[in-house]
Amino acid sequence: MGLVLLGLGVYSQGSIIIEPQTQTILANAANNLTFIVKLQGVNQTPEEANLYFNIYAPNGQLIYQYYEPISVCTGLNIYQVSVNPLELENLVQQYSSTSSCSSYTCSVQQYYNFTVQANVTLLYPSGLEYVTANQTYNLTFVPYNLTLSLVQLPEVISQQQAEEYGISVQSVVYLQNVETSIQSSTLTLTLYDSQGNIVYQTQENVNLQPGENLLTVNIPNYYLENVQGEMYVSEQLDVVLSNGQVLTQQAEQSFYISNNQNGQSVQVISISPNFNSLNNLVNSVYNVEVLMENPSYQTVNATVQMLLYDQYGDLIYNLQGSQVISPDSQGEVTLPLNTMSLQPGYYTLILYVYQNGAEVYQYKYTITVNAQNIQPVNVLSVYPNTFNVKPGQFVELYANLESNLPMNIQVQPIVESQQLNIFQQLSTVTLSPNQVTQLPVVIYIPANLTAGYYPIEFVFNYNGISQTYTYNLYVNGTVIVPEPISASLVGYLPLKYGQNSTIYLVISSNTTQIYNLLIQAYAVGGEVYPEQQEVQIGGTYTEQIPLNVTAESNNVTVYVNIIDQQTGQLLYSLNETYSASQAPSVSLPSLGLIFWILVILAIIIIAAVLIESRRGGKKEKEKAEE
Repeated sequence: MGLVLLGLGVYSQGSIIIEPQTQTILANAANNLTFIVKLQGVNQTPEEANLYFNIYAPNGQLIYQYYEPISVCTGLNIYQVSVNPLELENLVQQYSSTSSCSSYTCSVQQYYNFTVQANVTLLYPSGLEYVTANQTYNLTFVPYNLTLSLVQLPEVISQQQAEEYGISVQSVVYLQNVETSIQSSTLTLTLYDSQGNIVYQTQENVNLQPGENLLTVNIPNYYLENVQGEMYVSEQLDVVLSNGQVLTQQAEQSFYISNNQNGQSVQVISISPNFNSLNNLVNSVYNVEVLMENPSYQTVNATVQMLLYDQYGDLIYNLQGSQVISPDSQGEVTLPLNTMSLQPGYYTLILYVYQNGAEVYQYKYTITVNAQNIQPVNVLSVYPNTFNVKPGQFVELYANLESNLPMNIQVQPIVESQQLNIFQQLSTVTLSPNQVTQLPVVIYIPANLTAGYYPIEFVFNYNGISQTYTYNLYVNGTVIVPEPISASLVGYLPLKYGQNSTIYLVISSNTTQIYNLLIQAYAVGGEVYPEQQEVQIGGTYTEQIPLNVTAESNNVTVYVNIIDQQTGQLLYSLNETYSASQAPSVSLPSLGLIFWILVILAIIIIAAVLIESRRGGKKEKEKAEE
């Protein structure tokens, strides 16, 4: 809020609030842009008062100005200022250099950092007082939306029905971003015959609300006597706004009045293949044959349209074929249904039959493609309730699941493992798409196991489909360590809480073979990262691998698995628990001591590098002798 000096006036005790109190204002050609100015805190009624309303561009240029005398009383005073949006948009475009277009063909224009200022002058016997306020806005000009479309108009109607009941014409009007009050709305309906002659015309006043409006106009039956053939309905909607602007929309549609009793000439004799029985398709090409008959006295154009949607509602195929069928004759339309490239799943097949462009039949089927390969369950993750799974104990597994199909499904889960002697048939569970369901499973780990990975299969049965998901559970069992390889963990206690510490994995070999080892490490109570994950070792040799450990609790247990990369065999598994202490704080007086400690550490590191260099040469020599 800023203050501007007006003449020789003084500040008043009152205050001004400009509304709306939003960062962005929406406007369009169909609506006046309205601002509310609230004046409050005036303790004395002035002899005269005036409201000055200004809009400034980001560069300070005045682009809009409004003035009016106002009446002011003590307490709260509310004033309304309406700005013509077309005038404002033209002014904004002239003075703004910061605009952007939205993604839909630049129909939305945005302008930033425009300042609205309201000034009120109050004249008292003692002199002139003033109150002022500023509000900064981003201006967004959006188009209004007014649409008119015809619905529920029969595409074919019998002459008998039209002469007895008339015709009901329904249309939908969609109104959006039109906030200005509507003065009047008029809907004009005109019915034409095939020669363009007006058969019927009416004009009705309608009441429109924001959003979707359903309008119904009835064509009386006595206007439809002895009328047949192709007809046209035309509608025009005229909306007059309170600011004098007129919005207009038009829509039209054709239909047939047939002298047949049911309004239809084409009869469907058969559809092949029979999708009611053949609902499981393989990857192939199927010829969909629709056999039709024309029992009427006039030639008709029969069209068959085939639509195929996947389980998510996306359109896959849209094919159509036509056949001219003479009176008292049959005709067939054949369309290829190619499922070669379709993924396993559920699909919706819809067949439309049209007579002279008018829909007369609709057939809808649910088909399955490669049902045996459908994956109805999406297994997000499976994990145990402990990182240290040991033989002879119960372990709980958690499986996070969701439906892989676009609807709720009920599946029958089975958990089995031959190596762990497990077979459990669980209760039926309901899964929903995009909603995670956790399935808990308690299993027993046999006591006579050695360390390693053991597969556990989750089998989900749904609607005759069986889906299997395999989870490999690692068990820390008794490990027979080959004599040529040994390993140990060497660390310095205690670890520093919240800081990175280094321990060493020492691997020794006494063999004539060369091993390519894979190092896997994880920690409970902290984090561990080996600086090397692959090591080659052989002969009489010892290798030290630094492990960077960060303590996140008072005790950190480090687990290490050593695996032969060639065979996948677990050669060694070990763990060690380390305690952690809080890191001491360093005060300023101890900086000198830290300096000397760093000097000593540097000397130790240099000496260690020299010793390691000599040891490396010795090792190379031993390998060469071997």
